[in-house]
Amino acid sequence: MSPGEGVEPAALAGGGLTVAHPRPGLMVHTTDGIERDDRVHDRLIVPSLTAVIVLDGLVEASFGGRRQICVATPDAPAAFAVALAEPDLLRRQFHTGAHVRKVTLRLERPWLEAAGVEPGTAVGRFCGRHLAAVSWRPSARLA
Repeated sequence: MSPGEGVEPAALAGGGLTVAHPRPGLMVHTTDGIERDDRVHDRLIVPSLTAVIVLDGLVEASFGGRRQICVATPDAPAAFAVALAEPDLLRRQFHTGAHVRKVTLRLERPWLEAAGVEPGTAVGRFCGRHLAAVSWRPSARLA
């Protein structure tokens, strides 16, 4: 595991940030820490499906200009997924003193294809719609 891909390690105080690439095209990013200051971090993201599971805290991000806000408590995790059918900008907003505990999975198009996700399936159609998004409440057992 290495310092956060696309996240400045200086953005967090205490806790931790890890990024792993267990397979080509699959990124697992975990965060458990306090945001040091108010800042915005921009990063270009390749075509992919990104799922964010917030276990505690606030995550504010925009994909291609479409804002996603996800608020969770340890008893009520929250999640969202965004499909990028083409490269686009991820903008992450950090807030001074905010505690964030989350897991982000990014599944790039070649990984999805190798996993058998076909264009005609529900997941394939979702991934083919640029900036398609869905939110849900995972069970508290997940946290």
